Amino acid sequence: MGDWPLADESVGTRDVVSHARTRRAHPDMLRVAFRRCHNFIHGNEGMPKDAAFWQFLYLIFCKMHDERAPRDKRRFWAGPKEQFDLEGRQKIRQRIMPLFAEVKQQYSDIFRGNDEITLSDRALPPFGSEIPITDPNILRQFELAHAWERLDDGSFRNRGRLQGSFAPEVLFIERCLEWLKPGGRMGIVLPNGILGNPTAEYIRWWILQHAWVLASVDLPVEVLASIMASATPFCFCTMQKQLTVERTRLQGLRPLF
Repeated sequence: MGDWPLADESVGTRDVVSHARTRRAHPDMLRVAFRRCHNFIHGNEGMPKDAAFWQFLYLIFCKMHDERAPRDKRRFWAGPKEQFDLEGRQKIRQRIMPLFAEVKQQYSDIFRGNDEITLSDRALPPFGSEIPITDPNILRQFELAHAWERLDDGSFRNRGRLQGSFAPEVLFIERCLEWLKPGGRMGIVLPNGILGNPTAEYIRWWILQHAWVLASVDLPVEVLASIMASATPFCFCTMQKQLTVERTRLQGLRPLF
């Protein structure tokens, strides 16, 4: 992976290959990192989980194969700016594809000759830690992925303009409520920020237009500590899809646990 240039160098001095030494990863942290990378592929490419698993497996073998090469000959890396423009992402692909050809040849008992990396350039390493959704074809399917503005009466208005990237957990709320039948209920684990951050107010307003919020319970950090890389606070929230939009005006009269 790419890293910062050394002293007396700059990003433009040369191609920046990591000078970090490999270390033995803790099993729990490795599991979290693998899940994050898999979810990045699954979320950004719209692939079924089994297909995303195989694509990620191809990349893992490429990385393992590349680690056996001398440090100045390694190809599985990304410069600090490459991931942010088309030309840079194409360069990353040009380094990784020959690696996978070598992997298929060396591990012919595992991979077939017609196996191929079908990921778009935006889903190749480096993987984002919060897997934001950036594909406009996906974002335009969701109301919440648009920019919203607050009106004088406390409500919000969809401005009709897509945001450049968006958190998948918020889109998941919209999709879950869409799939519920009227009166149907769901339970969902959410980051506390969705229900508390001032910048997420329009998300809470949108939820209240479509569902009764029946309960919101803070979860101890220890509950998810074994599968999370950081101590992010979460809550368990239960919602019931409203029968009609008109019932929104009664939301404030409904008790919330």
